[in-house]
Amino acid sequence: SGALTAREKQLDLVGAACLAVACSLGGGLLRDMILQVGDVYIFNQPAALPAAIITALVVFLVPSVLEKQDRLIAVLDIFAVGLYAATGADKALAYGFNPLICVTMGFFTGVGGGMLRDICLGQTPRIFQRSNFYAVAAIAGAAVYVALAGAGISHVAAVVVCVVVTMA
Repeated sequence: SGALTAREKQLDLVGAACLAVACSLGGGLLRDMILQVGDVYIFNQPAALPAAIITALVVFLVPSVLEKQDRLIAVLDIFAVGLYAATGADKALAYGFNPLICVTMGFFTGVGGGMLRDICLGQTPRIFQRSNFYAVAAIAGAAVYVALAGAGISHVAAVVVCVVVTMA
């Protein structure tokens, strides 16, 4: 969505790459800066940054790949929010933070990248707008993940339920 937004705003290729990185990895970066424990994901996962940049280049240079795919993009976007909400909550759980902090980190990981994208463009983040329920969805998914993981349910099952709740 960062590269698509860059095209929409008539930014150049560098702008597309920067927005794509902010959008795809920014939530995790916010989480890691806030938690200040463990590693910083984008520094220790060698494929994360290149994958974001390559995806941005493809989407920006060959937009026909995604033309008229608004529904698919929306489904994949909310799926990613659910997945990121679970991973953000899980990282906080792994370091022993209380459940409220874990849900908050799930929220930041899930929607923080989109928020950073909008801030970089000088816009009110979409998650703060009345008709957008991404923030509520991320909080609900992260809360379900934390509750299930805390109850001893398999992390894989908790991730699946988190994604389903977020998407619903």
